[in-house]
Amino acid sequence: AGSLPAAAQPPASPDGAFAHAQAEARAGHWQQALGNFRAVWNLAPTGLHTAELGRAELHVGLARDAAEHLQLALQRLPTSEVETRTWAQDSLAQAKKHIVSLDVRASEPGAVILLDGKAIGSSPLAGEVFVDEGSHRLDARLDGYWCEPVAVHEPIGSSLEVALKLARGPAPASQKRALSKAELR
Repeated sequence: AGSLPAAAQPPASPDGAFAHAQAEARAGHWQQALGNFRAVWNLAPTGLHTAELGRAELHVGLARDAAEHLQLALQRLPTSEVETRTWAQDSLAQAKKHIVSLDVRASEPGAVILLDGKAIGSSPLAGEVFVDEGSHRLDARLDGYWCEPVAVHEPIGSSLEVALKLARGPAPASQKRALSKAELR
């Protein structure tokens, strides 16, 4: 009861699902390929699966997501995977034309980096931070330190180095404010 026809059954293994996603991509059905690559990536986030997910995201106009996944793929792919690394690097360069790339560095290791009030990792970050066009705010938190937030508003396709300087001690009176609920999460 309610069983799918045999042709519509999803592949039973990550390898089968990956082959199905690649076939969709070769046929130019990028939206379907994206769904399939995402499902494969959720099961087995290898370097190749991450790269293919990023490529599909780029083809459907999700440049920021594509850049994040392609950067992660390049961190995971072995250097021996020359062909895959080459097209992943080319795809990452294409994605960067549609977003803003930030090289965020905090002056203290272990500081929690916040983008628009949400934690995105601890310093040092593993790679660039990608944002869509618009105004963004970067900040850092570390016990015993305070940081002057940095506002960013750069045009699409730009890259910017952002230095978050943490100072030891309590924040000056002009910097003290209550943390929002989003920052406390």
